[in-house]
Amino acid sequence: MIDKIYEIIYCEPEEQQNINEETKQSILNNEFSTEEYMDILRSSYFSFEIKTLAGEKVLENVESKQANYDYPTLSSLYEHLGEAYYYSNNLKGIPILEKYMELKKSYYEYCKVAELYLHHNKHTEAFTAIEKAPHYYETLYVKGRIYKALGESEKAKQYLLDSIKEMRGSQDTRPYNTLAEIYLEEKDYSNAEIYYKKSLNTGHPIQDYFSPAHLGLLRIYMEQKDFENAIKILEVLEIMKVDFAEVEKEPTLSNLINSPHYKKFMNG
Repeated sequence: MIDKIYEIIYCEPEEQQNINEETKQSILNNEFSTEEYMDILRSSYFSFEIKTLAGEKVLENVESKQANYDYPTLSSLYEHLGEAYYYSNNLKGIPILEKYMELKKSYYEYCKVAELYLHHNKHTEAFTAIEKAPHYYETLYVKGRIYKALGESEKAKQYLLDSIKEMRGSQDTRPYNTLAEIYLEEKDYSNAEIYYKKSLNTGHPIQDYFSPAHLGLLRIYMEQKDFENAIKILEVLEIMKVDFAEVEKEPTLSNLINSPHYKKFMNG
């Protein structure tokens, strides 16, 4: 399995997809040992679907008591399986994350529990979960998201601003982007632009993806018919070698994509 992990690290995206599919079939056919399932689960190179399948195989053994696992193995299982469920927006992650917190006696994962509930529009449960999380910037950020979902923009903005104040050097761009989204929804283009730009300045300097801040800035400029600045954002994305097919999938940018400015840009 270690060889398979090294193989997926260095291969092209199409080959990665093939390796993920081969690995999936091997998992379904019970061809791996517990140690190999854990290697898959801990790896950052397999898809969340594959990681979830691998973690569930180990979880079956734990719940059926077919094998006894030490504290580090159980902790790693609950941590990485909970994370895979979280990034898949799967509510199965909640009891797994709770078991992880019970083992570690650390309760920061309640932020993820609250976000899972929020994704499924379970606002009461989200509030209950986030109240159990320790006070730090991400707790405030999630509270801001909950109030945003409930349409209470002023409360949402205050929690997001408080979150930003407590970030202390973090490169997490989510509070900036969420705050900018609220301002954009309110047609407060000036503040929306400020926080999207702060997001770009806060995030990791090496980015090769179409971030929410780029999308937000394009929306701002398009709604104001500011084609000059919209094209500047496209030029940045071109330098970053972003796949413009992904840009064109964004429904909010249809006016830009159909404009002569965009066609001129794409034709050089």
